[in-house]
Amino acid sequence: MPCNHKKLVERVLNTSKRYGLIEKGDRILVAFSGGPDSVFLLILLNELRRILNIDLSVAHFHHGIRGVEADRDLKFSRDFARSMNLQFFEGFDNTKEYAQQHHLSIEEAARILRYKFLEETLEKWDGTKIATAHTLSDSVETVLFNLFRGTGPTGLAGILPKRGKIIRPIIGFTRDEIMRFLEECEIPYVIDSTNLSIEYTRNYIRHVIIPTVIKKFPSFEENIGKLSDIFKLEKPYFEKKSEEIYEKAFKFQLPGIRVLDIEILKKYHSLELSWFFRLSLDIEFLHILQVIDLLKKAQGRLQLPDRKQIWKSYDEFAVIEGELPRFEQVTFLPPFELKNEYTNVNFRAEIVENARETNDPFVFYWHNPELEFEIGPRRPGDRVEVPGVGRKKLKNLLIEKRIPAWRRDLLPVIRQGGKILWVPLVYKHHFEKSDIFVKLEVNKIEPKEGWIFN
Repeated sequence: MPCNHKKLVERVLNTSKRYGLIEKGDRILVAFSGGPDSVFLLILLNELRRILNIDLSVAHFHHGIRGVEADRDLKFSRDFARSMNLQFFEGFDNTKEYAQQHHLSIEEAARILRYKFLEETLEKWDGTKIATAHTLSDSVETVLFNLFRGTGPTGLAGILPKRGKIIRPIIGFTRDEIMRFLEECEIPYVIDSTNLSIEYTRNYIRHVIIPTVIKKFPSFEENIGKLSDIFKLEKPYFEKKSEEIYEKAFKFQLPGIRVLDIEILKKYHSLELSWFFRLSLDIEFLHILQVIDLLKKAQGRLQLPDRKQIWKSYDEFAVIEGELPRFEQVTFLPPFELKNEYTNVNFRAEIVENARETNDPFVFYWHNPELEFEIGPRRPGDRVEVPGVGRKKLKNLLIEKRIPAWRRDLLPVIRQGGKILWVPLVYKHHFEKSDIFVKLEVNKIEPKEGWIFN
């Protein structure tokens, strides 16, 4: 490769046009580690300054984990930026301490802190985009990493050229191309020694697996890049399709709960659903197949990573973040009011002089206001009195009423003296004649939002 920038700059321009990365007048903050890839990126973007009339600045983050070597990298980065007359920003944080506080791996903590610094610096500098030095080789490593642990189409797309304000202008270059250029042109760079240890999975892929494959298949990285491009092209289509699925299948939501219509979901192809569940649930391919299998069953529950769970019940597909709370038990005498924010239920009890039989499932009258009432969740073995039938298990009644399983512990059960009087939408005990009554009523706290009785 000749020691000139022209053809390389043209490739960056083509990549930029293809993926809409850089526009004239952009103010681009370059994430700069001092390593070969970031040096290569900065040199090419500097060549584009006049062509596209863009402004550049350089940002380097010190993770506080490599001692003298990290100090060396910071000084190198500062000097390199100044040699190009570019404004330089530097940040520092204790990555190990942050990882311990937030129960993260060092790698994840470093990534979070680095991007936090970059985003804050971009805003301070009034920039428009952040350029990172991800390469085709990085993308290939990501594809293999995802493939080895189990992935679907999104994982095979590799690293995207653009994500929000983040752009990757050298995503089409392999690491070998970059190293040959820097060495031939005698351009300095620094090496992060942690990138050499094959104890880390990604480094093992980089230093052992890929070089071994390339010996037999020299075009391996380019071919993987072409495969990833296919999935990159598919992604926008399926993102739009996923938005359509969600809009049509969405029924309602509560805090941490999204409820979808199963009959609507079943109208879509499994491929469309696999993308939909990957994008909406942020789960891996193995779990996507489990979710699709659950969709075909009559009833069921699936526990997913990160405390996600899915309940398939009747016509509902409920996606739940964390554990379901129960409706807490409270003892009261009227007048009384209770708001349950989680279920969006406002419960009221007041004394009235007149009562009537009503078909309104959210209003109930009772003839004895003097004894204490209880409102709370159902209990094991609960039974209700059904005229002409006798005592019947509440559980069976809930099933007959087709109340989805995930909702049952969230429904308020009103009792007096241990007897179940009312379960809104499910059961009403027959009241007797009296001169005075208690009127019990449930309605929404937020009228425009969903609630447990949707």
